Amino acid sequence: MEAHRFEGEPNGAKAIHIAGTSYPQAILTSASSPFKAAPVELSRYQVKHLAALTNTSKRSLERRYASEFDCPPKRWLDRQRIIKSLNLLMDGNSIKTVASDLRYCNQAHFTRRFLKVAGITPGAFLKLGANQRVAFVQNFVAFVQRNCDDSTKT
Repeated sequence: MEAHRFEGEPNGAKAIHIAGTSYPQAILTSASSPFKAAPVELSRYQVKHLAALTNTSKRSLERRYASEFDCPPKRWLDRQRIIKSLNLLMDGNSIKTVASDLRYCNQAHFTRRFLKVAGITPGAFLKLGANQRVAFVQNFVAFVQRNCDDSTKT
C-alpha cells in the first residue's frame, strides 16, 4: 500500500495503490461508495489486493474469511471470479474474451480453473441449453453461498 496525494485532494489525503492503479482511500472506505460493493473486482481476484482494499492485513483477512465464510480468501475469490465468468459467458462473450477480461494469463489457464472450481469446462457450459445454463449458475451461486468446502483447494 502506498500513500500519496491526489490532484485536487486536500493535503494529507491518502490513496491506496493496487496493482498499478491508485484509488483515494476515502472512496474505498466510504459506506456509500460504489467501490465498497465491488472490492472483489477491484482486488483483481488477489488476496493481497483485497487486503489492501479492506485496509487490513492478509492474515487478518484470512481469519475473517475463516470465521465468516469457513474458507480461505483465495478459494472465495476464485469462486467469485468463476461467478463473474459465468455471467460474462451468459452475456455472449467468447471464452477467450472472458479469460482476458478476468486477467487469466491465457485461455487454457482459465479453462483449467473453471473446470476445477465449477466442475465443467467453459465450452461444456456454453453447450448447455439456455435454461440449463441459468439453472447451473443459480445452483453454483447457491452452493458458494452455502459453503466453501475443500473440493477446490488451491
